[in-house]
Amino acid sequence: MQNNKDIGGRDTTFEAQQEILRKRRSGANLGKEVAARRAKVSRFVNKKLPSAEQKAIEEKNRKKANALSKEAVKGGIPLPMASFGMPEFDGGERFDLRGKYVDEGWVDPEDAKRGAGGFGGLFGKKEAPKKKGEKPKKKGWF
Repeated sequence: MQNNKDIGGRDTTFEAQQEILRKRRSGANLGKEVAARRAKVSRFVNKKLPSAEQKAIEEKNRKKANALSKEAVKGGIPLPMASFGMPEFDGGERFDLRGKYVDEGWVDPEDAKRGAGGFGGLFGKKEAPKKKGEKPKKKGWF
């Protein structure tokens, strides 16, 4: 079985690998290049790069991530995926926070009418007797 997903990208990757291999075999000091790349990455992570360069790198990373997420969907057996975090589906925002009852939650209209609370009025206030001389009815045997 052949994997022909990225034939075009293989040549450029292979050439880059061969270039690194040639440099290593020639005995060149790669420490300076590596240190420079690491310093740039460190500045990027700590957000100390100039804003234009920072935005350019973030955009490049976003495009690569989108390409990878779309590539994962191509071909093979389709598996269901969670759509959150994929900008083409949810725009990068949390879909569960768009709901109608997110802030206060849902309140049953019947409970709101009764004012009963969560335990059906079990711990609510007792009703006062209607007439002065009338005693409240006893519940139960005692």
